[in-house]
Amino acid sequence: PITFVLAMQLVLKQIEKVGHGYKFDSMKIQHATYMDDLNVIDGDPVNLQRKLNKIEELLPILGLKNNISKTV
Repeated sequence: PITFVLAMQLVLKQIEKVGHGYKFDSMKIQHATYMDDLNVIDGDPVNLQRKLNKIEELLPILGLKNNISKTV
């Protein structure tokens, strides 16, 4: 589990560099995570796609994959 957490931390740090997220009051929200679920958030569809592309680029490098059947 710790290696998964470290890998996901790297992914999250990288997608935070792409796009601006969604501003809610004074907070900027870029993602929501729980266990092995990741919700990517951005107010701009282009930046959202950039974040998704970055995730798809990083997952194989880290030995992970996206389960398309669980993706909405």
